Amino acid sequence: LYRIRSATHLCAKKKQDTLNLEFIPDVARKLGFKDKVLKSAQMQLSHKTLQSMNILNITSKIFIKKVTSPILADMKNITKLRKSRIVPHIYVCNNIVYASSHKYINTLDDVLIQLHTFSKKNIKFDISYVNFIRFCLFPTHNSIKTYKLFKKLLFGSYIYEIFKTLDNASLLQQLAHPFKQVKFLAQFDGYHKYPVDKHTLRCIYHLENIKDDFISSLFENLSLEEKALMRLCVFFHDIGKGRRGNHSELGARIFKAYAKKLEFSPKAVNDGTLLIKLHTLMSNTASREDIYSERVVLSFVSKIKSINILNMLYILTYADINGVGGGVYTDFTANLLRELYNKALYSFSRKNLIDETSSRLRRERILKKSEKFQEFSPILQRKTLGINSNLFFLKYKSDQIIKIAKLTYNTNTFTYKIQTKPYLIIEVIKKEDFNIGYLLGKLSYLNLVHMEIYKLFDEKKYFKLEFNEIISDDDKYLVGELIENSFDMNKKTRLVKPIILKDEIDLDCEHSMSYAQIHIHTKDQKGLMAYVMSKFDEKGIDIAMAKIQTIKRKTRNLILIEKTLYLCENKDEIVESLTCAE
Repeated sequence: LYRIRSATHLCAKKKQDTLNLEFIPDVARKLGFKDKVLKSAQMQLSHKTLQSMNILNITSKIFIKKVTSPILADMKNITKLRKSRIVPHIYVCNNIVYASSHKYINTLDDVLIQLHTFSKKNIKFDISYVNFIRFCLFPTHNSIKTYKLFKKLLFGSYIYEIFKTLDNASLLQQLAHPFKQVKFLAQFDGYHKYPVDKHTLRCIYHLENIKDDFISSLFENLSLEEKALMRLCVFFHDIGKGRRGNHSELGARIFKAYAKKLEFSPKAVNDGTLLIKLHTLMSNTASREDIYSERVVLSFVSKIKSINILNMLYILTYADINGVGGGVYTDFTANLLRELYNKALYSFSRKNLIDETSSRLRRERILKKSEKFQEFSPILQRKTLGINSNLFFLKYKSDQIIKIAKLTYNTNTFTYKIQTKPYLIIEVIKKEDFNIGYLLGKLSYLNLVHMEIYKLFDEKKYFKLEFNEIISDDDKYLVGELIENSFDMNKKTRLVKPIILKDEIDLDCEHSMSYAQIHIHTKDQKGLMAYVMSKFDEKGIDIAMAKIQTIKRKTRNLILIEKTLYLCENKDEIVESLTCAE
């Protein structure tokens, strides 16, 4: 510490007793630190500084306690001292554990057995007890018995003071070897206020002292094993830091191996591994994304898998944010997290949407690896991945998505493509209003077998119409004229009302938070979709996605429409306008 002080004076060219961030690079060079594979010179300096301060702190406290007669000073008299002894050399008075200054060599297992008796109530440990246990004996590799005793601690209601005491005695890293990697590991991210080891202990403290009644009730409703698992997850949530790669992924692998050593059940191991892997997901989603977007919520839920994991992740997120430092977990943050939790809880009742979203996320991962997608500008990448329709990603392969996205991005008003071989296929990308009912009405003499509509980005939509018909080049020119005329919303065509029975149409206003869903399963009829689309245009119903198929003279239509107050209030009227008796 004196060396650092001297180097800081030289770097600042004045008296400077605080090692500020701006001086760390120069001080590290002056003190001879070199960059290494896993730790830069600056990180090594920070580690050594924090370690030295910790040694000085603990040593000073032990020395001061020794010279001020530790136990008698607190007990006042010998009689009270004798009554407070629970085992030789160890005393409990006023909920504080003391130890004599006599040297008594324990084993690590003996220490764990002692500590287990204190894990059922909230008790503190005097520095004399730290001095008493810090010289205990232990082998290089922990025994099965040691792991069982450590696991037993996790089932105690109060482990924060125990873990802090073990840490001060340099025993915590022996019980969990990976913890040594994060000891005195500074975090220069502008967010965390403490090194990783201190942050971890603060998180354990906040897990034991939950101030939010709702989150506290979630924790109390967990089983005993799940509570022990939560304590281990909080202890291990940042264990992957200080290594190369994503610390959440690395931490999940380290946790899995360690939880197996502790002989947690396979389900608990899998749940804990997922929690460590996703431990930043809830806070990142709540603070950085639009939690009122159904796509965002479904993406969040599809990664979590179950309501129980959601509850545990909520608890872990609470402890993690509070462990960062005072004033970080604000009312605003709490409200965002609760809102996301409520929306996620509701979304679990929509299993089909969760499955769709899971499949979409797999497709997105494949898309991101594509070289052509990586050539996109960051803006276009975000726009493409931001397309709401899951079916768009499930329907098309990466190359097709890239092609459509690029064409959409470069389209200012509208563009279309007509393909005549082997059958007529029309593709339209538009930003302007598009009179799809008029176009389908004019083409009702052709057999429409497939139609897709997707809302993409920048208020643009993609239409694809497939007909089971072959047309000539002259007809292709006429079709082009019809498409261009269809951008005039005043155009009308005479339509015959098709026969759709009431039991052949279903309008589900509860399909999702943002969309209602219409199913039409009826016999194939000329002009069927032209009529349906024209009715939607009349009522101002905005189509987000449509998928129409005709198989064996039966048509199956799935249409997602933007949910509005008008739509849900007038559900019967809309269904009535589309149906009629035979």
